[in-house]
Amino acid sequence: MNVVLLTGRSGSGKSAIARLLGERLGARLLVEREIFKLLARTQGFSRGRAWVAVTDFGKVLRQSRALTIDLIASSRGYAIVMLDGAYDRALPAAIERNVAGAHPIIVAVTAPFHLRLQRVAERLATVDHELARREIEFLDGLKERAGMFELEQHATLVIKNSLTLELACRPLLELVQSP
Repeated sequence: MNVVLLTGRSGSGKSAIARLLGERLGARLLVEREIFKLLARTQGFSRGRAWVAVTDFGKVLRQSRALTIDLIASSRGYAIVMLDGAYDRALPAAIERNVAGAHPIIVAVTAPFHLRLQRVAERLATVDHELARREIEFLDGLKERAGMFELEQHATLVIKNSLTLELACRPLLELVQSP
């Protein structure tokens, strides 16, 4: 099973790529943001950032990694699993160690800052670009602490997501469909 780990900064287009390709390829789609929210709720927090503020960051990463691996391992009927939002530098090795037959493929998604800012503002349903900029700084700071830069450096593929979604997805589609 190929496990596509989409990594990149906030607003780069990981979710749009994951949804489009997940549907097109019949892949199981896992969303790290939702995994994180679920873990926060099980700890009694309504928001993930409140959980992170009072919890050892290493513990947050270990719990997120363990649940992500469990979800990947439970995806045996799929040829492809896509993780929308991979930031943990230890995740690829943990997948290889703990999920028999799983092959992690790291894909970094990039986009110019002005597009990222626009996308995050839309996600927040605001026209306040200063608010969107602060959100990007906060989320990207967490991603950096988790190891996003190391994952980007080991990416099999880098998608420059400033084109149409179809064009941006083409290289990843070709990669996962090749023998």
